[in-house]
Amino acid sequence: MPRIVSVGTAVPPNRLTQSEIQEFVRHVFQDTFKDIDRLLPIFENGQVKTRHLCMPLNWYGEHHHFSEKNTLYRDWAYRLGMEAIRDCLTRANVEVTDLDHLFFVSTTGISTPSMDALIINGLNMDPHIKRTPIWGLGCAGGAVGIT
Repeated sequence: MPRIVSVGTAVPPNRLTQSEIQEFVRHVFQDTFKDIDRLLPIFENGQVKTRHLCMPLNWYGEHHHFSEKNTLYRDWAYRLGMEAIRDCLTRANVEVTDLDHLFFVSTTGISTPSMDALIINGLNMDPHIKRTPIWGLGCAGGAVGIT
């Protein structure tokens, strides 16, 4: 019976409090949404204390072309994915050769080859490992990945 024996983590370097994000959103969208203060309590009601972003907060207030954003997605998804898998393997005290299935869940960007294929190559995993790339399901993707 398949089972989860370990969970590894990796987080982007820019740690922000929920209130910092809330103020940033107010600043960025105050001209777009005249009733922005009515919408902002969502930040207080979500029970999220901190968020981790790949880029510094001010970067998100600037215009960036899709190609730049997607290149950053691919770079960071690969880096953080590799880090999380290595952390998971260390916690479980197993080798990469012990893995027989890789689930990769993301809704942030697009990658061809897929991110799971890049990670499989980067970690020298068995080329016949089972793969389940899950993309486009939003927050529900994580739940789909473990069912």
